[in-house]
Amino acid sequence: MPFARLRHASFLIEIHAGEQLADIGWPSVSDDTGFVFHAFQAREFLELWIDTIGAARGSQGLLVTISDSEGPVCRFAFARETRWGARILRFMDGGVADYGAPVIRRGYCFEADAFRSLWRAVLSALPRIDAVDLRKIAPTILGTPSPLMHLGVSTSDDRGSFIAPGQDLDVYIRDPARLGQARQAASKLMKLRRQSTVAIDFDPPRAALPAILDFTFRHKSAQYIETIGLDVTDLPGQRAFFTGLAERSRTRPLRTVSTASVDGQLAATHLGYRRGNHLYYILPSLDRARFGKTSIGSGLLLEVLRHLAGSGDAVVDLGCGTERWKHAWITGSFPLSTLLKPRTAMGLAYCAAFRLRDRWHGPAPVGRRDQIEEAGKR
Repeated sequence: MPFARLRHASFLIEIHAGEQLADIGWPSVSDDTGFVFHAFQAREFLELWIDTIGAARGSQGLLVTISDSEGPVCRFAFARETRWGARILRFMDGGVADYGAPVIRRGYCFEADAFRSLWRAVLSALPRIDAVDLRKIAPTILGTPSPLMHLGVSTSDDRGSFIAPGQDLDVYIRDPARLGQARQAASKLMKLRRQSTVAIDFDPPRAALPAILDFTFRHKSAQYIETIGLDVTDLPGQRAFFTGLAERSRTRPLRTVSTASVDGQLAATHLGYRRGNHLYYILPSLDRARFGKTSIGSGLLLEVLRHLAGSGDAVVDLGCGTERWKHAWITGSFPLSTLLKPRTAMGLAYCAAFRLRDRWHGPAPVGRRDQIEEAGKR
């Protein structure tokens, strides 16, 4: 049963607890029932997030469903959290989701005034919120407009980016827009294969997953410390989340794991999400000390693209961030936005503190702002 239910104009708004995902028929990653959504909003992702990161952060999951006479139109998965003494409405993220978005009926377009009115009704039905702090809002959800863009969002410094290689990967590699990066990765991989035994695995056996996880955490931690000065994998619930992603049977439809080994030794890995032909490149790792000069990390990305390229609509999504290495690989990008709005005096202080912090410290490394913020609140 919903703990809040109200009608607004021709719509029905229902609020359920986060633990009721299955009860209300929230779409799973393999569903193709007329709704569009990213892997970050799939049932398997949200269940795992609630069990791990949500539990570690003391979050309250809130599921919002907006329906018309034909059924659900739009669904939001929110987390209500306490930060700096204020109760904040956020997406279920904490550093493991790249886009904040609803599940929405394919092609559905809300009128701006209608959605703003609906949004006010949604906020009034939720438990008390001091501020709304929604990040990484993309302008569309796989082609369908995001209604959140009607709410006076602010464009952030971050961008989403993706690779759509097409059916012929060689055409992608030779494209001058690649700046020679893909061609160089292909050349180095070919040279490495002449010198050593290189194995690429897109479906490693379950027994290999603990070793892959250990490799990923060790080398990703070292990279984080070197580049941004903190180990993101030590943030609340992160290791439990990615361990669950790799090892839980329920998350198998969601996860993608790939590895590159050289002469039997792990050299590079990737752990991420997949929904249909859309692969989300989330947690790549590389043994830089032993294999950095071989460009095996780029080689693994190239082989992932080759693995998917048979389907003309395949996409490798590199997520949020404008890191320079992405420029030579991506075929498209789009701006991401933020909705930061106070609702009480406490929320006003929270938003003011956030803006002051940003001005004082300057822009955080792109794609990592939310992770750095969370580290400072532990």
